[in-house]
Amino acid sequence: MIRDITIGQYYPTDSLLHRLDPRVKLLGTLVFIVSLFIADSWLGYVLCDANGAGLFWSIFCGTAVAGLISEILARVIKAPVLMLLVPILIPLIPGGTLYNMMSSLVHSSHDLFLRYARQLLVEAGAIALGIIVCTSVMGIFTGWQTHVRKK
Repeated sequence: MIRDITIGQYYPTDSLLHRLDPRVKLLGTLVFIVSLFIADSWLGYVLCDANGAGLFWSIFCGTAVAGLISEILARVIKAPVLMLLVPILIPLIPGGTLYNMMSSLVHSSHDLFLRYARQLLVEAGAIALGIIVCTSVMGIFTGWQTHVRKK
């Protein structure tokens, strides 16, 4: 299994990406790394909130971008998508909301518990929907790409 992963190994192939100038590839890698931090950080939320998006859409967009990046990178390095997606999504997991929900339940504050439970469902639903949409879009794109290559 570990021998099948081509990280740091030369992989001979002829593609547009492989024919690019090394400086362009280095710049692309830096842009990719910066985009990871923008998509999954406060800056990504600020950009969504500046456009009037709420909590659901901010988390959905962050998850969709993270899913898209994971899907593309998984195909490049020939690794499972979940191996890349899970670490990227860690900042989006609503751990604080879950803690507050359980704390309010233990302290018998049922109104606060219901408010946090609703927020937790919105956050978890946005993450799940972002992953589903991204995976579906990549599946359709991959199927279309295979169909075009057969012709």
